[in-house]
Amino acid sequence: MACINCNMNNKIHSQSVQLLILALTGQCNLNCSYCYASNQIQQSMPWSIAEQALQYITEYSGTPTIQFTGGEPLLAWDLLVKCVEWLEYHKFKAKLQIQTNATLLDEQKIDFIKKYQIGIGVSLDGFADSNAINRPYKDFSDSTTDTIKGIQLLSSAGIEIGITTVVNTITVERLDKVIDLAFYLGNVRQVGFNLVRPQGRGKEEPLITEQILEAGVHKMLNRLEYWQNI
Repeated sequence: MACINCNMNNKIHSQSVQLLILALTGQCNLNCSYCYASNQIQQSMPWSIAEQALQYITEYSGTPTIQFTGGEPLLAWDLLVKCVEWLEYHKFKAKLQIQTNATLLDEQKIDFIKKYQIGIGVSLDGFADSNAINRPYKDFSDSTTDTIKGIQLLSSAGIEIGITTVVNTITVERLDKVIDLAFYLGNVRQVGFNLVRPQGRGKEEPLITEQILEAGVHKMLNRLEYWQNI
């Protein structure tokens, strides 16, 4: 585990660590065109490392946010469960979050998520006209339907979510459609937009001009205003 405020013995000096991001696995079931993590090690985090990170956060924080990411964190479900149950056993309060593509969600996982009040962020680049291009499976088939099904399962369980969309040359002119989709799904309470990171396969992504980005954002904001006023 890397940290900024560490000495040579890997001891954290900060007395107020507010956020711990645990990349549980480098594996993913998708083949996103812009994946910044495409070069990371394709294995799961050993429990000993996860436990060490949790011990650090319990010592140096009051009520931190702990976010489980990957790769696709649901591919390391057993490790995620072990982390959450470790926190419960030690009676340590934390705000828990999962950032996922939602394709692997099922009722059993959702029951666990609801029981422990884990916040869910879903990576989705809008409707299939953009998401299928940006976020296909390994065999390049469309993942959109499965992601939507996962979101609908969460909705049926009364779980609200956030959506994160990556802004690249495919999505930048369709950001308004992401807003349409969020209102259609019904359980989306937050939408975030991230510019492509120039890491991994993201290095191969074409640049977006300032003018195109501004036009896309303006179009998106107009669509948001429309939905808020109907």
